[in-house]
Amino acid sequence: MLILLQAAVHVRENKAAKAEEILGQYADKFPDRSKVILLARAQVAAAAGHPQIAADSLAKIPDIQHKPATVATIVSLKERAGDTDGADAVFDSAIKWWSNAMTEDNKLNTIMQEAAAFKLRHGRKEEAARLYGQLVKSHGSKGFDPANPRPPPDPERWLPKRERSSYRPKRKDKRTAQIRGSQGAVAKEAASNSDMKSNQPANPKGASQNAVQSKASSKS
Repeated sequence: MLILLQAAVHVRENKAAKAEEILGQYADKFPDRSKVILLARAQVAAAAGHPQIAADSLAKIPDIQHKPATVATIVSLKERAGDTDGADAVFDSAIKWWSNAMTEDNKLNTIMQEAAAFKLRHGRKEEAARLYGQLVKSHGSKGFDPANPRPPPDPERWLPKRERSSYRPKRKDKRTAQIRGSQGAVAKEAASNSDMKSNQPANPKGASQNAVQSKASSKS
């Protein structure tokens, strides 16, 4: 799309805000094509240090806005922006949506676990206790431990690996390279010595005797 190329040019010129603006306008004008545009806008905004714009962009994509990974990402971005109430509202909205969702692969428990941990972390103990209570009832005898719920999805999984906070570039092992180099040199030298030995007579003693006999016959 031309709009994505235009946004990329603005980003290269350090005009991230302009890129966010034109992408937002395009998404509003063409909602049926907005998914890719909003994802791009979220990525540009997150990289530029505009977490609230990134979160709002993701929240406008209907088919992914309530998925656990997206919810975790939006909450993380809003927390980074200092919008704790907004992050809490994202969880409440997701819980309501999954409570009414008629799907086999229902993620209500996953969202509730994340929401309860979030509320507990931010001092909303009563709400957290209520959610943990519901989780214990829904799990029944499955041994759910509210103190040790499953870890939430990585909120940065939608970002390219190089842009994630956990990314660490691989370093080449110089010692391994040196060892391999020395091994190659030794092998090359051994092969050279082998070639020299193969070119020498198989029986040096016999060769010297033949030389003596040759001299004797020439004298006679």
